[in-house]
Amino acid sequence: MALFCLFVIHILLINLLIHHSNASSTDCHKNLEVIFVVDSSGSVYDDGYVNWGLEIATVKGVINTTLPYNSSRVGLINFSGCGDSFTVEQCKAQNRLKRMFGLDTFGTPFNNLSAVYNRVNKINSSDFNGGYTWTDQALEIALEEFKNYSLNET
Repeated sequence: MALFCLFVIHILLINLLIHHSNASSTDCHKNLEVIFVVDSSGSVYDDGYVNWGLEIATVKGVINTTLPYNSSRVGLINFSGCGDSFTVEQCKAQNRLKRMFGLDTFGTPFNNLSAVYNRVNKINSSDFNGGYTWTDQALEIALEEFKNYSLNET
C-alpha cells in the first residue's frame, strides 16, 4: 500500500505544482498535461513484479478512464537510480532515469490517447530497472519536460 501511495504522490505533486500554480480557476480545466513518474527501483521490487504491474495498471486506468480525450497530453518517466559515484548523465546513459515518452510524442496539440495507452500497455518486467531510488532527479526530468513541451505557461 505504501508503494502505491508513493506512486500516486508523484503524479499529484507534478500535477499540482506545475499546472495549478499558474492557472486561474477559470482556465484550470481547458487542457490537461500529465507526466507519470513511475518507480522501477529496488524499493518496489518483488517476485513476479506485482508492484511494478500495479503501477503500470494504474497509469493505464488513468489514461483510459480519467483523462479528457481531446484535450490531454501525457508523458512517462521511468526511474530508478545509480550509486553515489554516478552523475545524473551517467545514470541516464544506463537508462535508469528515462523519459519513455514525452508530452509531444503522441500528437500535437493533444495526444492520441489510444496510442498513449497502447504504448503503456507494452511496458513489462523488462522495463523494470532495480537499483537505487532517485526520486528527486526523476521529478527534475519531469519538470524539464513541462518547461520544454508544455502548452501551458510554466
